[in-house]
Amino acid sequence: KKHFLYLIPSISIIIFFSALDIKIVRRLAFLIFFVSLLLLMLVPLCGTEIKGAKRWINIFFCSIQPSEFIKYTFVIFSAWLLHKDYEKTDFRGKELCYIFCIFVIGLLVLQPDLGMSFLIFSGWFAQTFIAGMNWIVLLFILMIGSFSIVGCYFIFPHFMYRVDKFFSSTESYQVQKSLASFAKGGFWGVGPGEGTIKKFLPDAHSDFIFAVIGEEFGIFFCILILSIFLFIIVRSFYLAIRSDNLFSLFSIIGITVIFSMQIIINISSSLNLMPTKGMTLPFISYGGSAYLAVSLYAGILLCLTKKTINYNKFYI
Repeated sequence: KKHFLYLIPSISIIIFFSALDIKIVRRLAFLIFFVSLLLLMLVPLCGTEIKGAKRWINIFFCSIQPSEFIKYTFVIFSAWLLHKDYEKTDFRGKELCYIFCIFVIGLLVLQPDLGMSFLIFSGWFAQTFIAGMNWIVLLFILMIGSFSIVGCYFIFPHFMYRVDKFFSSTESYQVQKSLASFAKGGFWGVGPGEGTIKKFLPDAHSDFIFAVIGEEFGIFFCILILSIFLFIIVRSFYLAIRSDNLFSLFSIIGITVIFSMQIIINISSSLNLMPTKGMTLPFISYGGSAYLAVSLYAGILLCLTKKTINYNKFYI
């Protein structure tokens, strides 16, 4: 019921941002980014700790996860920096882009939130790669990324546990219940609300929501959801390639890569195709901040890809 209440503001956000001019959307994205960045800096000091991680901050009786809003608005900000770097020869857009990326990911690692760090890095890397990256810089970034993954394995015990469990002969409790949900659901599922394994599946409402869908609605409905996601992703990349504006190109690529990687991580974790990672499924998983953030993504995407129609040509 609480999740359903977010439907009205989420739809309002989509309609509001999609109707605005690109310049206004860019400025609003900047505002949301810097406000979220400030809140992200305050999280280690006065944030709420849940399951050993400080990712939420309470404001006016509401629990907000700033990183959810940063992941999309940051790539909008970095797209503007890369765009300005092309327009002005004396503007160090790429260097500023690197600095902000390191700063944001550093704050996320302190929480720790390795999954969100990976999402933001993926979107940022796709942008900078398309914008033109020196091969030496590319090799350096890939090397640093590889060392970072190895470092996280030895520094963070929960990361080590999940990786070791993934490569072991026995699945974790969550994965066992998740796979059992898909097996029980079969092709058509047991029916809406009739699932029983979800009662024993931790985080069934968020990280493993896809397993609940598999049990209650079956493989057919899972394929339908994947098809919708695939259509959004492919269509976004297609419109990004056809865009004649570099800012729109970089922005669409960045936010779509984040959107697609989030889907891949969530579903792959449910199917035991990768180590489990707490990641919501866009538009479906429970979570107010995640719901509003993905609505922000949809509104910005519609704004960047819409076509302006000259209605005067229809008059005689």
